[in-house]
Amino acid sequence: MIGRGQAVPCSRPVRSRMREMPLALLLVAVVFAPIGSARAASTLRLPFPGGETWIICQGYGGFADGSGTHSTASQYFAVDIVRGTSCWGSSQGETVTAPVTGRVSFIDFDFFCINYGRDDGATGSIGIAHVEPPSGFGVGTLVSAGDVVGVVKQPGTPSHPVGRNPGPSHIHLQVHGGGGCASAGNPIPFADSRGTRFSDGPDLPGDGSHGQWIGTTLTSGGDGDRDGDGVPDSSDRCPDQAGPASNGGCPVDSEMAAYGRSDFNGDGRRDLLIVTPRGDSGLNFQVALSSGSGFSDWVAWANTGSNYTLDQVKLFAGDFNHDGFSDIGIVTPRGDSGLNFQVALSNGSGFSDWAVWYDTGTDHTLDQIRLFAGDFNHDRLSDIGLVTPRGASGLNFVPLLSTGTSFTHGGVWANTGSNYTLDQVKLFAGDFNHDGFSDIGIVTPRGDSG
Repeated sequence: MIGRGQAVPCSRPVRSRMREMPLALLLVAVVFAPIGSARAASTLRLPFPGGETWIICQGYGGFADGSGTHSTASQYFAVDIVRGTSCWGSSQGETVTAPVTGRVSFIDFDFFCINYGRDDGATGSIGIAHVEPPSGFGVGTLVSAGDVVGVVKQPGTPSHPVGRNPGPSHIHLQVHGGGGCASAGNPIPFADSRGTRFSDGPDLPGDGSHGQWIGTTLTSGGDGDRDGDGVPDSSDRCPDQAGPASNGGCPVDSEMAAYGRSDFNGDGRRDLLIVTPRGDSGLNFQVALSSGSGFSDWVAWANTGSNYTLDQVKLFAGDFNHDGFSDIGIVTPRGDSGLNFQVALSNGSGFSDWAVWYDTGTDHTLDQIRLFAGDFNHDRLSDIGLVTPRGASGLNFVPLLSTGTSFTHGGVWANTGSNYTLDQVKLFAGDFNHDGFSDIGIVTPRGDSG
């Protein structure tokens, strides 16, 4: 990138979190990821549609003679890329896609920065320049890997008002080991050794020379690893839920089927939640936020006043309004029969007041339902699945689809005929065929054993 000056973005303020440890535990909403691999897993993917080939035209350290805009430490490990296999082409108008799932932390006339959760639990960031983003794109915007984030700007000069994209229109890329891009320090290489290699691209370590990697072509396989579990999305049966390769990339613990990703402050790290008694009646919902190397003190983010005991609620979690913060929900009795589904939305530092998003009228009691979570209609709003008896034997599977402010009954999407009762099945959920729609599964007996 030529003539580029970076502004320092703002970061999220640090808050004090002091709280006594809880006395009793109902839920720890955490999803486990596998430990160790031969290659440092990366959540980065190439920032253009699958099947396209681009070429590096300005590499680490600028050009071979030491000229260029990457010759200083503040941009040394950046690359400029052009679509095709020649640096004389132009990429003006080409589609640019998000290389990570994360949140925009900084944007100016010609540059934006996305913070994301690294595979090692820390926060990283990637900066992209010379892109015209869509309307409404700004600080706080949540993007998913592969989302369209704009098109390449037309050529210009540092002083040209239409865009600082001199020479052939191109994309400028730089990755940082911390959040906020420039505020995290100088860029680092797109390399295995740093956990920042593009998951669908070559290893690009730095050797301190000028013009390194110029002429290297990059071809997107359209693949990535958006849940960061080391299993590529193309072969991951649960690409939005971390799990070991031995289980197809799916979580092993089916008891966690009702709990979505537990990232309550939107920093890309999985946090902890526990529910504890407030006294003889009433519940506290306490959160411990992950720093990537430990958890904060417990802080009460919500409570139910003097209502409910631990055995009077069922819990669920997900991002029900698609703002990047995981939310929580409880199912509670309406009376002798009937259930309320209540949601408390996260704002990143606490949960909102409880609101009833759905009720079952006078149907069902807590012991007559099972829950599972997922995005069943692929609208990026987390939904809840409800399993209920069909009669003395047999089960119905009903999605409660989120609108962002309530759940709507989706009708019976599946049933088991006259087979099985609630105590004869265990549930699991995930996107098993990688089409963007969450699927469900059940584990059932084969006989006396198996």
